[in-house]
Amino acid sequence: MVKEPEKLSNSAMNTNQTVLRNSLRIQWLMLALGLAILAGVFAYQSFTNYRDITIQEQYRLQTQARVIASNIDWQLESTNLALTSVIKDLAYLRGHEDIKLANRRLQALTDAMPGIRTMFVLDAEGTIIASNREELIGKDFHTRDYFTTPAKDNNPSILYLSPPFKTVLGSYLINISRVITTPNGAFNGVVSAALEPEYFKVLLNSVLYAPDMWSAINHGDGIRFMIAPDQDGQPGKNLALPGTFFTRHRDSGRHESVLTGKSVSYTTDRVMAMHTVQPQKVKMDKTLYVACSRDYSAIFENWRSNTLKQALAFALIGIAAGPSLVLLQRRQRGLALLAARVQQLMRLKLELTEYAEKHDLQDLLRHILDEICRLSNSPVGFYNFVESDQQTLSRQAWSTNTLNEFCTVEKQEGVHYPMEKAGVWAECIRQRRPVVHNDYASLPDRKGLPEGHAPVIRELVVPIFRAGQVVAILGIGNKPADYTDQDIELVTYLADVIWEVTERKRAEEKLNKSEERFRTVAEYTYDWEYWISPEGKILYMTPSCERVTGYTAEEFMNNPALLLVSAHPDDKEKLTGHMECLGKESVPHHADFRIITKNGETRWIGHSCQAVHDSEGNYCGRRTSNRDISERKEMEDSLRKSRQLQTDIFDFLPDATFVVDQEKKVIAWNRAMEEMSGVPKEEMLGQGDNAYTIPFYGERRNNLIDIIDADNDELKTKYKGVTRLGERLYGEAFCPALSNGKGAYVWAVVSPLNDYDGTRIGAIETIRDITAIKEAEANLARSNSELEQFAYVASHDLQEPLRKIAGFTELLANRYKGKLDEKAESYMEYIVDGATRMRSLINDLLKYSRVMRSSRELEDTDCSAVLSGVLRDIELAAKESNAEIVCGPLPTIQADRKQLGQLFQNLIGNAIKYRGAASPRITITAIRQQGNWLFSVGDNGIGIAPEFYERIFAIFQRLHTRAEYPGTGIGLAVCQKIVERHGGKIWVESTVGTGSTFFFTIPLTPNDREVTA
Repeated sequence: MVKEPEKLSNSAMNTNQTVLRNSLRIQWLMLALGLAILAGVFAYQSFTNYRDITIQEQYRLQTQARVIASNIDWQLESTNLALTSVIKDLAYLRGHEDIKLANRRLQALTDAMPGIRTMFVLDAEGTIIASNREELIGKDFHTRDYFTTPAKDNNPSILYLSPPFKTVLGSYLINISRVITTPNGAFNGVVSAALEPEYFKVLLNSVLYAPDMWSAINHGDGIRFMIAPDQDGQPGKNLALPGTFFTRHRDSGRHESVLTGKSVSYTTDRVMAMHTVQPQKVKMDKTLYVACSRDYSAIFENWRSNTLKQALAFALIGIAAGPSLVLLQRRQRGLALLAARVQQLMRLKLELTEYAEKHDLQDLLRHILDEICRLSNSPVGFYNFVESDQQTLSRQAWSTNTLNEFCTVEKQEGVHYPMEKAGVWAECIRQRRPVVHNDYASLPDRKGLPEGHAPVIRELVVPIFRAGQVVAILGIGNKPADYTDQDIELVTYLADVIWEVTERKRAEEKLNKSEERFRTVAEYTYDWEYWISPEGKILYMTPSCERVTGYTAEEFMNNPALLLVSAHPDDKEKLTGHMECLGKESVPHHADFRIITKNGETRWIGHSCQAVHDSEGNYCGRRTSNRDISERKEMEDSLRKSRQLQTDIFDFLPDATFVVDQEKKVIAWNRAMEEMSGVPKEEMLGQGDNAYTIPFYGERRNNLIDIIDADNDELKTKYKGVTRLGERLYGEAFCPALSNGKGAYVWAVVSPLNDYDGTRIGAIETIRDITAIKEAEANLARSNSELEQFAYVASHDLQEPLRKIAGFTELLANRYKGKLDEKAESYMEYIVDGATRMRSLINDLLKYSRVMRSSRELEDTDCSAVLSGVLRDIELAAKESNAEIVCGPLPTIQADRKQLGQLFQNLIGNAIKYRGAASPRITITAIRQQGNWLFSVGDNGIGIAPEFYERIFAIFQRLHTRAEYPGTGIGLAVCQKIVERHGGKIWVESTVGTGSTFFFTIPLTPNDREVTA
């Protein structure tokens, strides 16, 4: 027998209350800590999102600005080459009888350069004498900035950029100009090119990726040239004001800047990336500035929305958490009072379960009834089953005391009888609730008791429910005092215990335990799952369906049509077709579709369905699992948009570009590549085995991208015209299959591609058609060659007449000496002197023309040995001037020995010639740099003013009269030609009155080494 539960002692109650109070305090602390942690997580997530968005947007804007600046760099360099070629050919074009030849030349250049609208030549008075647009010829533009500024400065080495000016058609133009000089350096006109606005408008629009974004080109004076998309009042606007983004970037001196804030032009906060355009190969009087900008609020619009949602969610959590905890604690206090009793009841349930393992069903039922009667202090107890028709009762058990002392009526177990014959005690079935009759005798509708039945004073009868139906009733009676709510709770609880143990005793214990475990797992599973019978009825659905759909499991169970009703209108047909194609096979079927939740929210569901069979292979229905994949779908959509943006940027790159993976298969082929190769992207993607070389060479062969991993020695020995800088390869090649088989010269750059771990995943190659540049170079080389040939022939053929003039004049002077007056003799001296100087000039010109015509191959040359020979040749001049010559270690280089000696001799001779008051001191050094030997020849002579640094290298340009210093002014021009022939450059640094230092470079070769002079 189970002992009756005892009341808790006062000390135990006090202990429980103390523990409860401590527990409640801990709960408040945990709530505060949890809210603080949640707030910290929200704040950190918001901060990191803000930082990531800022970094990403700045990088994207910088990238777009670099793309624009790179294209402008290329355009400026190309335009500079075109203007230079026009200047060099101008003497020939001016001398041609038909000026249309010059116009056609300018027309050809503008046709070849899409960024140029107009090219024209202005004479020294500012009148157009040649242009690709014949209607401009004869126009007077002497007041225009692109004429007045070059005319005033008169510097032929500078490319002049005019400020933007408004045309009669309302658009703004920038003119690029170079100075034309006479042979003596006087101003002789300007050759100018007007930039094509539409070309740059397309360029600016190509980088726009957001509605609030704009890109612009600004002149170095602060005048806005162009902006995209078009904005009224922006072209021609002066930005050189305090506080503007333009002024802040220009004053910073940086090549690139990312600026934020407000300015005079824009009152709203913006983010702007600015890039200074200054080509390395071109010296310009003004720079251009590229700007790409976005509205600050637009960039962070989604971030603000998400942050506000998070803040509202946190506020709701905080607001709901306090009252919820108060209610919870109130509930805990109430439950604490019942804890002892519930604990003992649970112990009773456990003991009854153990008792059930050793006794049959009737002993178990009688034993439980005896315990209930004892706990409720009731001498009478009975237990009946209710059949599934809810109209038939089945007698099951009476308590021991009822059988032995109170009731002598027949008590055969398992007897069935209709509920309509039952007395008032069966009202619990009809009313579906516990029934209490504390004054049984006064009940008007009682039917009386059979003979031998115990007298009833008061009674309590409770129904037992399963699946919404009454499955049994349990009754007790004749308690000395009235039955209370506590008695109802006690009996109701124990009645359920009776049913549970009864069910176990009916051989379903294992099934019930398995189902209970399954339901427990299902209630806590993240996925929404349900089981459907072969007839299409929902057998069970997990509570998680409410979290996903907003509908409870009961709503789905009562209305299975909700499964289709909740589907998104656009996906209903898809879901219906999916359900129809499901068979009885065990192969799972999967589909993704959208649903509309109960509160109207749209969510993506990953749906998986599989047929279920029992151990004998019979079809038992379908098991369906659904997972909320909305976040994944959003990430996929974001990733798809990001990839599309990258693809668009890649496609709009102006240079032909393609990408291969590690297996050399093409994975990207941009629009410019389609146009250059004539092969659509769809036909080339996925192709390997050097298929990408066929459009260029007409065959499969190695391309620049295939030798990216070759070492430097292999590159130098096998591949001409290929250069490595860092990880990149640069190369120039002729592709015979391009231009419909006419062939084209291209310039290519290859770089490896690595993933975020630094692992090689492929390579990228960019190709630019340089055929026009090569043609310009060829024309320039041909023009230079013709000029050199002319100089050589002219200087050689003029020698003979000059010798005759000088010789016969001397014979005339000797024969008639003393017979002519002094004036006639002085005239003959002038003739002889002039012929002699003319012959000297012609000899020097002949030397100059022979520099580039030399056919001697460059070979290993010891600079120290060459210098020693030069010093022996000028030993007399050095002694006469008391010159001190100091030489450091000099290398062995690839050079023309004779020309190198001529170079040293001219530089040392000039140092001796143009000496100051002190004895000449000449220092010669050589320093090894990256890719070059840097030579210097320094002196302490009279020096050169900075404005003459470039003039002194021009042929026949002198800074002094022949009376001051003899010579023809060709020595430094010869030095420049010699250095250029060796692939280097020469320049001077000087201070007037202190001395000069001439520097020149000679490229390094693998055999270069340093020796001691």
